[in-house]
Amino acid sequence: MVDHKLAATDPILLVVAWLTTLVLGSITPEIVLHARLKSGGSDRTTLFFQIGGLAVILGLTWAWPTITPLRGFVWSLLATQVGYQLSFAVQSSPAWGSLTRGMSGGTAFIAAEMLKTIPTAALAVSLLGSGLGLRDVFVGPGDIHAISQPTLLTDLMPWTRLGPILAVVIALPLALYVGFTRGSDPAQLRKAAGLAPLVLLGSAVNAFNEEFIFRAVLLARLSPALGPAQSLWLTSVRFGVGHWFGNPSGPIGAAAATFAGWFWGKSILETRGLFWAWVIHAIQDVVIYSLVAMQAPR
Repeated sequence: MVDHKLAATDPILLVVAWLTTLVLGSITPEIVLHARLKSGGSDRTTLFFQIGGLAVILGLTWAWPTITPLRGFVWSLLATQVGYQLSFAVQSSPAWGSLTRGMSGGTAFIAAEMLKTIPTAALAVSLLGSGLGLRDVFVGPGDIHAISQPTLLTDLMPWTRLGPILAVVIALPLALYVGFTRGSDPAQLRKAAGLAPLVLLGSAVNAFNEEFIFRAVLLARLSPALGPAQSLWLTSVRFGVGHWFGNPSGPIGAAAATFAGWFWGKSILETRGLFWAWVIHAIQDVVIYSLVAMQAPR
């Protein structure tokens, strides 16, 4: 059960957690640069400075007792950002260019998304010696029949009912928005169908990667320090911000991803597992990847 009331946490700890997440652990700086300069900076350059900042904050967790409870969380962000730096290095390498040369747009897109396995692996390595096991970071199905506590939009009901409802409610507007913004052409449906095995595999892998990176580990690291309610909001906003240049994109996409991410995080905390978050997320990725594959050739 998730206690959605604000945890009685030191305000300084909350401020440091939110600022560290948004400034050093998300693409917020890229969004600001894009708005001010009409073009974003280099992903790798921005990440370099973020990694340095996270290393400083990590060091401060030993010198500043107030933020010591955030040490594991900051370490997780640092590992993830290093992993992203490595993934960008792979994507910009001649070897990757040779591998993806000649791929269709949809296939190349899915291949690039699979590189998120690198930050996932880096984050997993960061757990070594932490004392946290797979169940502690919610890697497992959990109790898929657990009861979801009521919200402003949902009643008290089991996740076996709420999960399928959310999958459909999120997928329908997502399909319309991504299809419109991506310029998907229904005439390309046969091409997308031909990529069905790759779409399904890519969706399953990407959904796991993103749930592990954006929610599972961070919720486990943050909840003891901030409480489940603040941890849920912080990870959801970070997930939403991460979609600003993604699919769905822009402020609408970021808001939609925050909304969806909040419910997925809620499912993780209430079921103590990844099953519903992973399944619902994978369904949305099937929609996105299929619509990307349906883009008309240029």
